[in-house]
Amino acid sequence: MILNNSNPKTLIPKHHTHDTRSVISSKTVDVIIPFYNESGNIINAHENVVRLENIFNIKNYIYINNGSKDRTFEELKWLEQKYVKIKIINIKENIGYGNGFKKGFELSKSDLIITNHADQQFDAFQFFSAISDDSFKLSEGCSIFPLRKGRPLIAALFTAILRCTLSVKLGTKLNDFNGQPKLIDAASLTLPINDFPNNFSFDLMLYIASGKKQFFPIFEQPRKLGESSWNHGIVSKFYLFKSYLKSTKRIKTIIKQSQT
Repeated sequence: MILNNSNPKTLIPKHHTHDTRSVISSKTVDVIIPFYNESGNIINAHENVVRLENIFNIKNYIYINNGSKDRTFEELKWLEQKYVKIKIINIKENIGYGNGFKKGFELSKSDLIITNHADQQFDAFQFFSAISDDSFKLSEGCSIFPLRKGRPLIAALFTAILRCTLSVKLGTKLNDFNGQPKLIDAASLTLPINDFPNNFSFDLMLYIASGKKQFFPIFEQPRKLGESSWNHGIVSKFYLFKSYLKSTKRIKTIIKQSQT
């Protein structure tokens, strides 16, 4: 695994051959990852997710430059020139975490979508490998969500409080909805992507809209390169909590409109 990417042109990750012996689903899959100020972490992130070709029929890697102020876009463009499966979306102004994912979903034409974060703290290959090792086959119309384990106490406590609060506000019991990676059955989404929030509540809406779900454990790993653009302690978590609460009214309205 590449841990230092100061000169990306000297570091070319190897693409793997699709191995049908361990496949979870034979359907086509797009991998969607937004990048925000992740210069120096691009190759590392791609090298990690490209291993998914041992498990899935990967059609595209859709990478979004989500309004970065560093050299993220330039490094993504360089990577795009090396691999035909990579598609780059350039968003000039960052208007939210969710907006990056929305643009990726709009471009995707595959049956299934894998979402992940650029920080690679939750290893998608390890996660789906563990599932495929159990001879698991994805049911029609079903999506896979992670249950995060081994997290710092404060982070786990914050998530539990947030989940309980939102469950009450929305009138439905929520499981772990904002972990990564996820495998989404695109055709099963019950709400249009355009209506999803542009902020972190995108993950909440995706959970609600995904229909049938199965959950599997995943363990957090330290970030190897770069730093978080939003998580800088208790104050950051407070603002995140507040933004989720603010989004619940709009989410309830969209759900109600979809049922009429």
